[in-house]
Parts: sequence; C-alpha cells; structure tokens
Amino acid sequence: MKKGNILWIAMAGTHQIWALFLEDGSLPKQSGLSKGSCVRFAGSGNEENRNNSYPHKAGFAQPSGLCICSEDPWNCLFVADSESSTVRTVSLKDGAVKHLVGGERDPLNLFAFGDVDGTGINAKLQHPLGVAWDKKRNRLYVADSYNHKIKTVDPKTKSCSTLAGTEAANNVSDSRFTQAAFNEPGGLCVGEDENLLYVADTNNHQIKVLDLETKTVSVLPILKPDRKS
Repeated sequence: MKKGNILWIAMAGTHQIWALFLEDGSLPKQSGLSKGSCVRFAGSGNEENRNNSYPHKAGFAQPSGLCICSEDPWNCLFVADSESSTVRTVSLKDGAVKHLVGGERDPLNLFAFGDVDGTGINAKLQHPLGVAWDKKRNRLYVADSYNHKIKTVDPKTKSCSTLAGTEAANNVSDSRFTQAAFNEPGGLCVGEDENLLYVADTNNHQIKVLDLETKTVSVLPILKPDRKS
C-alpha cells in the first residue's frame, strides 16, 4: 500500500507494519530516512492485540490488509489485524495505534471472534483479511473472511454492519447485497469512481463486483487472451 514516497507493508509473520522508502523521507517519532530504507513503523513483534501511543510498543497479530485514509480527522492506516479479529488504526501523524472494531480489551486474548454487527468492541469479526477506504462515503469496507461477509465501518462512530454476504460459505452473484454469498473473501479495492467495490472471493476463484449505488453484486468477467492474435 503506497502513499507518497512510502510503500506500507503488512508483515503478518512478524506481527508488524513496515515502511519502504521510495524517496528520502521520515516517519513519526523517527529521524529522516534515505531512499531504499525499509524499517519497522509499528508493532513490537509480540503476537497480541495491544494498542499504544508509541508504535513500537503496540502489538499486532498477523496483520494482513492495509489501506490509507489521508483525510482529516483520521489521517491513518487502517489495518485488518487478522488473528486478533480486529480492525486497528495507525496514525500517520504520531504513530499511535488504536482500536476501531472487533476483539476485546485483553490484549492477550486472540479468541474474541464472532459475527456480530455493533459498535467498537461490541462488534465481532473473524479473521478479517482486507480493508478498503471509500472517501466518497467516509466508509471503511472490511473483508470479514471467515464469516464470508463484507462489512462496512463508520470510523467516526465505530459502527460496524454487514454490507453483503450470508453466514454460510457459498457462491451467489447477480443478486442484491442481502442475497449475495462469498467464500472467504480476501482482498478489497474501491474503484476509481468510488461506486464499485472489487472483492477477491478467494475460495470461489472469482473477482466479485459490488455496485455501491444499485446494491447489486456481479462477477467480473476474466477473458482468456486470443492465442491467434
């Protein structure tokens, strides 16, 4: 995930967020760094659900999906922290790591998962793998992978609700959001016009397209190249 001169990297195996500098630059609470530097931005390396004002003292548990929100008041990275079943934020101003939705207050409990629409810690996810920011609607989309759903989060109120998908793994498209079904959705991407949400529907081996205006789901056609040309 790139912003400006930095490529952000979710290091799931070491439970950290790293930064690769594509040009000279700096990070919050760190001195200047030269082009080509690849350094730890957040995460102690301990597998836990620990928030902290100091990014190196915070703990993640297999962070996977990342997306950038440059708009105020957030100006942060959103992180799908898979093994803690949470979505977290990392401030791009001061590096502070905070909770958004899912999980629980005990940083060592990585089993506070479920499938519950709610607010903040009362919302429950299960192993989310992807996040995508919709600046047109000020909404965060979450691939709630083991619940086979796409969730939407309002970062202002911390409310989390189901956007599309059913509780069971299945493969249903050409339908309304409420009837659509996925099988461990992973990666997410908001289209350039911010009216379409692309979903890597992992175990169905498809890219599904959610039309955020009409509330319908379709499959992105993938065409084989013409070998004769």
